[in-house]
Amino acid sequence: MVQREHCVETVLDRLDAMVLSNARSLVCYPNPSSPLCSKIIKELESRGISHVISYGGFKIGGHSILGHGWAGNVFLAVSEKHGLLAVKSLHPKSRRRSMLKEALMWLAASRLHVAPQLFEASRYFIAYKPILGPRLADYRPRTQQEKAYTAARLLTKAHLLDTIGVRHGELSRPHAQVLIDSCSSEPYIIDYDSATLHTKPSNLPKIIGGLARIKAFRDCIDTIQVRPLLSHYKKRHETNILIELKSIILRKCLRPRQLFNQASKQSQ
Repeated sequence: MVQREHCVETVLDRLDAMVLSNARSLVCYPNPSSPLCSKIIKELESRGISHVISYGGFKIGGHSILGHGWAGNVFLAVSEKHGLLAVKSLHPKSRRRSMLKEALMWLAASRLHVAPQLFEASRYFIAYKPILGPRLADYRPRTQQEKAYTAARLLTKAHLLDTIGVRHGELSRPHAQVLIDSCSSEPYIIDYDSATLHTKPSNLPKIIGGLARIKAFRDCIDTIQVRPLLSHYKKRHETNILIELKSIILRKCLRPRQLFNQASKQSQ
C-alpha cells in the first residue's frame, strides 16, 4: 500500500461542530422546514448521532457539507458509537422515498472493501466511514507508483463488484463516484443509488473507460491494447483477464518514470 507523506487530519476541536438539531439547514438543504426534515433529525438522534461538522467542498451559507446530489445530502457527523462518520440522508426534494435499496448495495460492496465501511442505515439515511480525501476528478498523484497503485486497486474493486453481480451504474464517469484516501491512496467506490443486480455487470470495462477520461490517468490507458481483452471480459468475468489488464495498465503508468530513470543514468 502506498503511504503519502501528507495526510488529511481532521481535529474535531478545530472544526465547526453544531448540535444536530441546530444543523437543519445543512442536513435538510434546500428545505430545512419540511416535515421530512424533522423525521430525519429525530431518527439520526435516535441512532446516537449528536453533531454535524462543517467540512467539505459544498458550501451552504457560512458552512460546508461533503456533497449534495439529486438523492441526498452528505455531511460529516459525530456518533456516540462510531465517532466521526459520514452521513448521506434524503433531502426534502429527493425523487427517492427510501435509502434502503442503496444501503443493501453499499453493504455488499463494503463487505469486499470496495465501498467504505457501512455503520448504520435506515429508510432516511446511510452512515459510513468517512474517506477524507479528494474525488477521483480532483486527485493528483504524487508519484507514478502511487498512480499505478490507485489504478490497479480500482480495477480490482470493479471486478469484485462484477463477481457479486452488482452493476454500479455510474462508473463510466467515475469523477465523483470514487474517493481517494489521502493517507493510503486507496480508492473507494461510493454512491450506489443507481446500482442494480445484474447477471453481467461489466463494471471493470466501465471503470477503465472512465479512467481514460480523467487527465491524471490518461497516460495509463491504452484503449487499443485493452479493447480485445475487454471484449472477452464482457463475456466471462475471468480473473486471469483482470490480471492481464492490470499488468498492461501498470506498465503504462510506470513507463514515464522508467524512461526518466534511464535518461538520468545516461546523463551521469
